[in-house]
Amino acid sequence: MNRHRTVLGVALALEDMFADKGRGCIISCSRRPGAVKRLIATRRTCERVATGIEGGDTTEVIIISSAGYGPENPGKKNSQRQVSLADQLARWCRERGMLAQANSIQINPVSWGTASEIAAAIAYGINERGLKQDDGEVFLVTATNPAHWLRVWITCRKLKPRAWKLKVGITLHRFTFRSRLREVFATIGVLAGRMTTRIQQEADKG
Repeated sequence: MNRHRTVLGVALALEDMFADKGRGCIISCSRRPGAVKRLIATRRTCERVATGIEGGDTTEVIIISSAGYGPENPGKKNSQRQVSLADQLARWCRERGMLAQANSIQINPVSWGTASEIAAAIAYGINERGLKQDDGEVFLVTATNPAHWLRVWITCRKLKPRAWKLKVGITLHRFTFRSRLREVFATIGVLAGRMTTRIQQEADKG
């Protein structure tokens, strides 16, 4: 009997890629932004998961980027940002000829930050794509750099429905010393269980 399995990818976009509130020129032409590298790694991880599924099963791959406009009100434009991080990610890929990457993303700019983006993607899968929380054939997939990896993995484990499977890939991209230091404290916070009720409720919608 054939089974239908779904791979739900989360493309984390955590930084601006364009100047002038996201509307202007590309910030750096010399390197790929971390968000782009995370998207590429997420797509590859999704493909590996889908390829590894037994023959005869049907597999759907959905990749969500829900990074919005800012921490205060992620879903609305503000004086600092007129183009969401998710839309900047798609634009960067289109303008650099990475059409497969750009076309693979479902844009839903409603969140801000690692945990909120993961929660929003899960909520999108459940509420908009009809994924069942008790469906053991759903795979939650994302990717990030080694310094960020543990926090992402723990956050995914805490927020995803218990029945879903999880795969977090690794990619290498620029990460400053200051960012690494912040990541240490953020990871300690997640390990200590400090996640806002709002984020948990967002993941449990539906």
